[in-house]
Amino acid sequence: MNEQATLAERLSELMYQKNITSAELAEKLSVTPQTVNRWKRGEKQMQLSNLIATANVLHCPLDFLIGRNDLFFLDFTPQQCPPFYQRLRQVMSEKGFTRAQIIDKTSIKSAHFYLWKKGSDVKIPALLELADCLDVSIDYLVGRDK
Repeated sequence: MNEQATLAERLSELMYQKNITSAELAEKLSVTPQTVNRWKRGEKQMQLSNLIATANVLHCPLDFLIGRNDLFFLDFTPQQCPPFYQRLRQVMSEKGFTRAQIIDKTSIKSAHFYLWKKGSDVKIPALLELADCLDVSIDYLVGRDK
């Protein structure tokens, strides 16, 4: 199962369990209910900023929400996330990775780093590749978990 299908299932399940409607979630995320419904059907990919906001509203780890693991509970209080590129560089430094090594080991291109540095939102497939390459949770990668 791909991450978009898993995200759609997990999003639908969590919204049902927490009795949150598409309209309520949309209002909290400043998107339209149609966007939330497209996420729930797996028709639209979620960007990192909306992924974090959704996980915060639903009180779940990012790794659970996108189907990277099955740990539902949070044993930490999510931290305010720094800008993605800044955090990525910090984690790369901690793990001893260079940009060239990540480009070599993943399908991520040099242009991605440039766009992220300029503030572009990260897409889930790239986020998964980075987390796998750096051997960290997505929550740690984005600074939600220290």
